[in-house]
Amino acid sequence: IPVAATVNKDWVFNSWDKFRVPKPFSKIRIRNGYPIWVSSKEDFAEVETELKRVMDELEQALEKT
Repeated sequence: IPVAATVNKDWVFNSWDKFRVPKPFSKIRIRNGYPIWVSSKEDFAEVETELKRVMDELEQALEKT
């Protein structure tokens, strides 16, 4: 199940992964998508296609809020 989150106020650490921590009283938006069903884990083309679709949907959902 894909999940994406955004925060309106946060601290960003100066580390290799730019770790983020929400500040107190900040607003956090969380969006989830539908489960991704892939028929076979050997079918990488199907997995890549579904992953791209889900990432696009989550980005659009976060932009709307």
